[in-house]
Amino acid sequence: MSLKKVDSVIDKKINHKIPWFQRSIIATERMRITKIFHEKMDRILCGIASDLEICEKRISQNDLKKAKDTFSRLKKSLSGSILEVREFIYMLKVKSSNESNFLTSMCGRSLAQLQRLMMEERNRMAQELHDTTLQKLATLLVGVQLCERLLSQDIRKVRMQIANLRNLALDTHQEIAKFPHERNIEQNFLLIPALREHLMTLQSISNTPVEFRIKGEEDGIPPTIKINLFKIIKEALTNVEKHAKASKVEIDLNMAGDQISATVADNGRGFDLTASIAKSKISGHLGLTWMGEQVRALGGTLTIDTNPWKGTRIIVDIPNSHIS
Repeated sequence: MSLKKVDSVIDKKINHKIPWFQRSIIATERMRITKIFHEKMDRILCGIASDLEICEKRISQNDLKKAKDTFSRLKKSLSGSILEVREFIYMLKVKSSNESNFLTSMCGRSLAQLQRLMMEERNRMAQELHDTTLQKLATLLVGVQLCERLLSQDIRKVRMQIANLRNLALDTHQEIAKFPHERNIEQNFLLIPALREHLMTLQSISNTPVEFRIKGEEDGIPPTIKINLFKIIKEALTNVEKHAKASKVEIDLNMAGDQISATVADNGRGFDLTASIAKSKISGHLGLTWMGEQVRALGGTLTIDTNPWKGTRIIVDIPNSHIS
């Protein structure tokens, strides 16, 4: 990726507010992060593709024991890859915070301002990786776990799942190739089609049925709200697939009243909310804490109704004053 290309995706506010040489420094940092991440993900996705090919070969040879061993290895590999990406995201945020604190106290205003802008860019890139790559890897892991369960029950379904997983891995690779993404796509973002597409991908990998109900129209809702609401719903669905062991998920999206409201409910095993939030803060995972921050940034409220073995209901409400 050229310096000109990277510089073109830096926020217009930054381009207009700081000198060209500072923009170049920020662009160079983005290039460095992008290069490291592309190399990391190329290695991870090549490994996934190779293991899926081996699984397919073992099944064709009717060697289900070796196929099961390969699925088990792939599951461990994906779990490790998810942890690796999480650590990469966490290090981006930690490095940004530490360097900003140091330079603000030790250096002049101009350099401190530059570092603050670099911190904002790193945080934005970290969030983008969480919203895209990390969730795709989590979906791949759910698909591999399903293959492992189906192996002794329905070989035809396993073959179909492998084909879906290979398509998802390819889609993930193509998405990563575009990282970091252009920001002007925000103006053309459509919430309903994006949600339907995501649900189609999710249901091609998972056996969990999802009922999606819509009330009202998205016309007139600012792109920022729609994009963030999409990210929040995706995060909620990712948590369901990874942890809930649900047999049914319901999504209600209401854009017709005095506020936008979105509800994601499942009949899974639920969890201890207080313990989960405390754990996420210690581990550095974004998860529930991130969802709350995103909703509050939109002037809304996040309600999580859950108890162990009684399912989970996540409700997002954004007041009408933010719809203009």
